[in-house]
Amino acid sequence: ITLLITLFIGLLANAQPFYTFSKLTATYTDLVSPISINNNKPWQKHNVNNGLYWDYTLPFNFNINGVNYKFIMFDGANISLISMSTSEVELYGTGIGIADKSAANAATSISPVGYKVEGTSGNRIFKMQFKNAGSAVERYFYFANTHYLNLQIWLYEGSNVIEYRIGDHN
Repeated sequence: ITLLITLFIGLLANAQPFYTFSKLTATYTDLVSPISINNNKPWQKHNVNNGLYWDYTLPFNFNINGVNYKFIMFDGANISLISMSTSEVELYGTGIGIADKSAANAATSISPVGYKVEGTSGNRIFKMQFKNAGSAVERYFYFANTHYLNLQIWLYEGSNVIEYRIGDHN
């Protein structure tokens, strides 16, 4: 038992974090002409009303803890990276579930979702944007729709940096 405890303490002392977290400030800028994911249709949490399910093959491998992630998926609430081995990473940098701010029976979205890939091979950035997204908790549990958030998630090729850019919000 003493040997196991000593080994465990030794492993903890030598453990290194996989990612360094930093907070930076910069001016938030909307993406110019992103490719639409929701095609101007309202999107709801977990496909409840409209069946929005979007997956995209990234133009580059994105590595987290030795696993290559090749796909990004959005199902109306969750944003996930998926690997060929079905390993999954949820990308929730805001701490809240997001939802379209459109009325329940609306035909048109007021919360567009889109993406762009910029840069040259070896230095590309995948950029996903949620404009005027609402809070899923506020909407589905409190039946209100006052909160909003502008959010971008950037994935950097090569460095495997995940960057969350938060714009105007309340």
